[in-house]
Amino acid sequence: MVGNQDFLPGQGTGIQELENPEGELHLRFYLPSGNEFALPAMDIREVISQSPEGITVIPNVSPLLLGTINLRGRVIWV
Repeated sequence: MVGNQDFLPGQGTGIQELENPEGELHLRFYLPSGNEFALPAMDIREVISQSPEGITVIPNVSPLLLGTINLRGRVIWV
C-alpha cells in the first residue's frame, strides 16, 4: 500500500470551472502537503480517482513512481 500522505483518501477542495478560458489551459491541483501542481490540459486524457489500495507497489524503482494500476485491462505506471 502507498504510504505517502499526499495520496491517502481525504476531503477534496472542490472543482473550479472557467466559463471562457483564454490561452493555454492547465489542470491545477493541490496535495494535502500544500504542494501545488499544474499539467498542460492538452496532455491529459482522463482524470480518475484511485484508492491507494488499488496501486500495486513495484520494488526497486524510482521513489517518484508509486507503482502500477490496472485501467480497463491496461497496466499504467503512477
